Amino acid sequence: MIGRYAPQKAPRQITPLLSPQTPTQTAGANSKLDKSSGQRHIPQGSAVSSLVVEMLLAPVCISLPACGQWIVYADNFLALARTGEDVVAMTLALRSALGAHPAGPLGSKEPNISENGAGIEFLGHHLRRVGKEIQIEASTKNIDKFLRVARYKLARLKNPKLSLKARLKHAKKIRAWAKGWAHAFKHCPIVKINAEKTVKYTYHLY
Repeated sequence: MIGRYAPQKAPRQITPLLSPQTPTQTAGANSKLDKSSGQRHIPQGSAVSSLVVEMLLAPVCISLPACGQWIVYADNFLALARTGEDVVAMTLALRSALGAHPAGPLGSKEPNISENGAGIEFLGHHLRRVGKEIQIEASTKNIDKFLRVARYKLARLKNPKLSLKARLKHAKKIRAWAKGWAHAFKHCPIVKINAEKTVKYTYHLY
């Protein structure tokens, strides 16, 4: 994670999500040597993609103003500030740094803005303050996605046309899928509990 931290009290939030024309995106799934440019591309979804992006964006992060707090993961930026004016200044500074990048100009998507007390959505999680504690849950979009896919997978598991061998194989895949969600959202009760129930249900059936 790359970022500059200056703790603030009761901040407003804005989350610019970067969409740069970086080598990891322009290459797509092709990792072969591009003979026309003499460059080797990075496969989309590669384990090193986030590391390469952070190295690429390091100059941008260093140049960001310290009037608020920055949290950066790969090409996702979260800006926290006390006032709306500071948020605007931070966002403009980010876009300016992206536009001046030697590998660019790089661009960004339209930011998601959250007012004080409304919570923050970042990297598929929703965070909000409840009393003196921070409550973490999966975003509504991710909760709906998990429940929808889980229902589909379990319904397919009950298909009477499947042989016992096929059902056992499918049940194993469901457990691996649900455990992945439980690990990714281990701090999020709704997803974690339902993922664990899904795993137990497949064991109960077979």
